[in-house]
Amino acid sequence: MGYQSRLSLFWGLLTALLVTSCLPGANEPTPTTLLTPTITSVATEPGYPGPTSEPTFTPQPYPLPTRAPYTPEPPEGLPSPTVPPAPTIVPTPFVTPIPTTAPPIIPEVVGKTQQSFWIYYWQDNEIWRVDDQGQNRELLVDTLQRLGQWLTAHPMEGTDCCWSGPRVVVSPDRQKLALVVVDKNELTYQGEPFSFSIYVFDVETRSVNFVSEGVQPVWSPDSRYIAFLKEEYGGLWIADLETGLLHERVVRHEDPITHIAEYAWSADATQIAYLYNYGAYQRISTIWLIHAENEAPPRQLLNQDFPIYGITWSPDGQQIFFLSQEGGRDTSHYHSVQNLWSVSVITGGQTQLTQEMVVDTYVLSPDNQWLFMTGYHLYERSEESYDRDLWLLKLDNADLRRLTANLGSVVAADWSPDGTRLVVGRYELDPLLFSLGDGTATAVNTGTVSNFAVGDLR
Repeated sequence: MGYQSRLSLFWGLLTALLVTSCLPGANEPTPTTLLTPTITSVATEPGYPGPTSEPTFTPQPYPLPTRAPYTPEPPEGLPSPTVPPAPTIVPTPFVTPIPTTAPPIIPEVVGKTQQSFWIYYWQDNEIWRVDDQGQNRELLVDTLQRLGQWLTAHPMEGTDCCWSGPRVVVSPDRQKLALVVVDKNELTYQGEPFSFSIYVFDVETRSVNFVSEGVQPVWSPDSRYIAFLKEEYGGLWIADLETGLLHERVVRHEDPITHIAEYAWSADATQIAYLYNYGAYQRISTIWLIHAENEAPPRQLLNQDFPIYGITWSPDGQQIFFLSQEGGRDTSHYHSVQNLWSVSVITGGQTQLTQEMVVDTYVLSPDNQWLFMTGYHLYERSEESYDRDLWLLKLDNADLRRLTANLGSVVAADWSPDGTRLVVGRYELDPLLFSLGDGTATAVNTGTVSNFAVGDLR
């Protein structure tokens, strides 16, 4: 029997069963029997073999088709989308803020009489002085009238080509001012020559004496000598103010992008430490030592891959202080000046004096026992913040004391001559006198916010 005949027989039997189920009594339960179709013999024509019995056919349930889950295919010609990995969030370091020190800040100044002193300040071509109470204001000198030279102008103002350094520098005995003036305040044509010159102004006699062409005057501790650069990025010269002799001690470096950036006198005025910056953007810094009076060759003391700033000798001449990013975890461009270090003049060994700080300026106290610093502690605030605080560091035991919190932007700082107060310049605000006894701060009306320096006692 062929496949079609078997299929017809199956559907006929299925129809009969459905009809039977509709008859009376059809729904009564009966024993279940397996229905097996009977195969009958079919006559064949002569000459053909007779039919054979085929196996019994039992209908089986029809299997349902199965399929894999649907996955859409990406369009042709386009890459399969890639899910980027989730970024790893690095937690910002956090430090517990160092609390401010309760008064008295320095117990030794309690009961000490505060002595009145002068504050020098300058604007345009005029240099004035006023006392620490903001009174007794007096004009000392007008450089344009006296010398025909400009004090604060730069002929190439608005460009990034030049830096002339500080324009007024007070001598250690606070009796003289080194003035840096320029012979033109603007150029009439591109490339027109101009020159900076150094004069010394005597506060008592009001005399003005020419020293040399040059910039960046630095006084020796005995107020007899001035070290200076003959020209911007030039060689290092020494002027003897008693004899009037000039001496070139370090010649200009043959590499135009290598230059002397800073220099400082030892306490006994016999040596000078100077800082070389190598390469663009001050990538490498070295500290060298020379004798001021003899021709002994310079000696290299320190070589760092980080920029160095603010070199100062210790009072005993055994160390040199400096600022560097060395030893800090944060070396972003916001923190170009960071921790305070010292290096031994004898061994070259280095000591880190502050940890995770951005120190902007520091000044030795008149008794050489303390370092007054401006700056802030890292991770206490946003790195974009320009607020600076006042700090004191005891030299003999590295005792760090915080004087203020969120003082604002500090632009200059110094000690009063008697060592009882700090003179603090603030951006767009009058300077403050900060008492190291009771911690009080008093504004002084000077008429300027940054161009000032501490003078002598009244």
